[in-house]
Order: sequence, then C-alpha cells, then structure tokens
Amino acid sequence: MPVVTVRYLAAFSSLTGRREEEVKLPEGLKLKDLAERL
Repeated sequence: MPVVTVRYLAAFSSLTGRREEEVKLPEGLKLKDLAERL
C-alpha cells in the first residue's frame, strides 16, 4: 500500500492543527481521490 506524506501550509495547517500527516492509499486510488478525501 503506497504511503503519501501530506503537508499542510498556512491556513490549512491552522485548520487541521498539524503540519503534515502520512496517508496510506489503497491500491488503485488516485491523487484526485485523496484530494477529495482531505
């Protein structure tokens, strides 16, 4: 399962309360799908 590091900048960092997180992507999931989940 691929792992993607998502880095939050500026307002998104303040909204999420974190600067980054690692997200495990199920096989076949596209970055577009990840963006919709975030």
